[in-house]
Amino acid sequence: MWLLCHSRNPPITIAGIERQSLEDLVEEMYGVLDIDEMSIEEVLLRVKRYNELMGDVTPSKELAVKEWKGRNGLVLGMGGQQDLHERLCREIDGIGDCMFGT
Repeated sequence: MWLLCHSRNPPITIAGIERQSLEDLVEEMYGVLDIDEMSIEEVLLRVKRYNELMGDVTPSKELAVKEWKGRNGLVLGMGGQQDLHERLCREIDGIGDCMFGT
């Protein structure tokens, strides 16, 4: 969520995330993760429920950057087609250097 919120300037709340953007990112990451116990439809439903509960929140960029290796870094390290995920990581102001060494 934090990527989609902080890819805007100024950052937006979870409620402001466009549905299609959220679905695209979840589907891309789902394709990389080994989730046998849940279908993509179930994952999307859970993410949408989370959005409803946390709609007024803007996730902490500072915390996400601090935990990047165990979050986004872990998923990106799994390989696979993650163009949107990687692009969002690279576009967030101030994280490119510490995440990708660029």
